[in-house]
Amino acid sequence: MRPTVTEQLDGMCRILEDVIAPEVRSDHAAEILRSLISNVRMLNKSWPALLPFLHWDNEATASLLRDAQQEVHEELHHRIHDALAAPIAEANDTIAAEMLNEILRGLLVDCIAANCSAPLLERMMAHMNERATRYPMRLTGATPKNNN
Repeated sequence: MRPTVTEQLDGMCRILEDVIAPEVRSDHAAEILRSLISNVRMLNKSWPALLPFLHWDNEATASLLRDAQQEVHEELHHRIHDALAAPIAEANDTIAAEMLNEILRGLLVDCIAANCSAPLLERMMAHMNERATRYPMRLTGATPKNNN
């Protein structure tokens, strides 16, 4: 279908650059606009990689949580069980994958706080480092300076 997401994001950048930017008079507003355009371009480039990333992260985090279940207190054990027992959403449902990711990452943080065994904590830290490396959406524009 037309326009595609990519075409829409490209169009937004063109409008911002060709129509809005020439009308901006303030240096601060121009800086914010440049940052906004840069971040829309980043979204355009990286959005196709988000869902595969979420599936990978959810599977890896769920595996760590399964291992942690045996080491955590009863209440956290049950919360992990409930999260892992929830029905799997459609494979192409990005919103459901993001929601599950939030839940699983929260549980992982709770497991770290519950003082799991050193080997499991090392695996969790290694996963979080790999997750940070793989995350496809990185802000590219400069953060606007405060205009005070």
